[in-house]
Amino acid sequence: MVINDEDNVEKKGRKVTICYDDMGGIIGGKFSEEEEEDSMLVRLNDGRRVMKNLVSNSSFGQNDAFMKDTTADDSTTKQQQHLTILISEGNFNNTQSSNQRSTLQLATDFGLPYKTIDGMDPDQLEKRNELFGISGVRGNYPQVFLTRGEGEGEVNEFLGSCEWFENNVHVLGERLAGGVKEEEVVETSSVEEPTRVAQTSEELEEDLARPFALPNPARQALLSVVLLLLSKKGTWRSVSNAALFPEGDTSDNDRWMLLLNWRALLSMLLRTAPYLDEHKAGAPPMEASSMRSKILKSTVSLIRSCRCFFDQGVRPPGWKGSASVELDATARALWKMTETDLLYHTHSNSCFRAQIMLYLFHPSKCSSAYYLEVMPKWMESWRNVDRCPEYDYLWMVMFGRTRKYIHPRDHDWGALRRHLLTQCGYWLQIPFGGVSSDKSFPHAAQAGKRSFPSRLKAFVGTGSKYEEGIDFVGRVTKLLMFCSGPHTTTEANGAGMGSEEASLSEGTAELLSFLNFVKPYFNPSNT
Repeated sequence: MVINDEDNVEKKGRKVTICYDDMGGIIGGKFSEEEEEDSMLVRLNDGRRVMKNLVSNSSFGQNDAFMKDTTADDSTTKQQQHLTILISEGNFNNTQSSNQRSTLQLATDFGLPYKTIDGMDPDQLEKRNELFGISGVRGNYPQVFLTRGEGEGEVNEFLGSCEWFENNVHVLGERLAGGVKEEEVVETSSVEEPTRVAQTSEELEEDLARPFALPNPARQALLSVVLLLLSKKGTWRSVSNAALFPEGDTSDNDRWMLLLNWRALLSMLLRTAPYLDEHKAGAPPMEASSMRSKILKSTVSLIRSCRCFFDQGVRPPGWKGSASVELDATARALWKMTETDLLYHTHSNSCFRAQIMLYLFHPSKCSSAYYLEVMPKWMESWRNVDRCPEYDYLWMVMFGRTRKYIHPRDHDWGALRRHLLTQCGYWLQIPFGGVSSDKSFPHAAQAGKRSFPSRLKAFVGTGSKYEEGIDFVGRVTKLLMFCSGPHTTTEANGAGMGSEEASLSEGTAELLSFLNFVKPYFNPSNT
């Protein structure tokens, strides 16, 4: 979570943004500033992350003098700099040990001033944790930092790992000798709201490849605690995006809202199950498959419980934040991310993975305008994949959420109803094709079908085959009953009690026609 202070703190022409790790970082394995009681992680506007020591434990906003930006200080430009290389003398990883030796040898060959911090030395434990907090990487050696100043005024900037050092060692000598360059100071002519620097594709790949800091039993315990807190929807409803804010009610000015970052949870899911990306492969398993299965199920359950806390642009009356809040922000971002795969990559498993993402993360509460905009595209994507029960089930879940927020008369539900009735022929296993005694009659082969890859079914399954079947039938029945009712004023009036001759709605007539069609196949005399 990135917290931008409301006063838009500026020091000597440079903005600073205070960054706290989000839920995905905690459960996913990044250790946050909670380990450093007397420190704070600060991200400068140019993307660099530094650890600054606090003067006191005063509350945020009362005294921000400790946030002095030393980069813009004139005395810093002439301050001597050196490298700090974090290593581990007791490292049993052959690759990391080799990288440590290579990094130290390169620093010596190029004559770069450096000092080493041994992560295994108990006397340097506090310094090691401070450097871990700056880099956001724990347990991976070596790590190279640029250090300015000494003692309490020391500022460390994370440069990179062994690979980065090997590619940039030739320019570090000039940078160390010249001090801080003037080009590094970002001058701002106007006051702007600080924004988080977007990750490049390389930084994102490095973040997703980072190993988990917590062992699997500890992760499972932490996930269970968070699930216990968020699963009680009644308790948390007043601070979710499903909360009700009556117009004209002035008593809600002090109400709070809990907003969770869906991208952090997506990052956690991809680190837990890298194979969601068909171009990636997970690391060799180091634990029992039962434990990995428990963690995956807990992660999926957590994401589904957090959907009502994603930012959908809903704000309580009297909210004093920014006025430019995008309605349906999370839903639109998710659809933009999955739209191409769902519409144009239905020939591969990419559409299945995209549908799983949409199913897990898409908030239920969206504006009717958004749903009316995307429903035709959803229907197009659904029709592009035929005879796939898992795919059908997920789309029925999505349309089941949609029906709650669209008035029946604002949308023609006939297309969805007819598609459901068409698919029922396959779901009920109505036979067709076969061989006729008349040789002149063409032979119709059985239609093929598709299915989710076995590893992806864990994101959809609800339990045993019997429970999945009951849930599937429940979804079909719910949508058919909704789509078959009178949706126009004329149909509703025609079916009223005062009419001389009751008439059926179009949807009911189609449903009865379908039942008459399948009746012979389920007649007791034909079984």
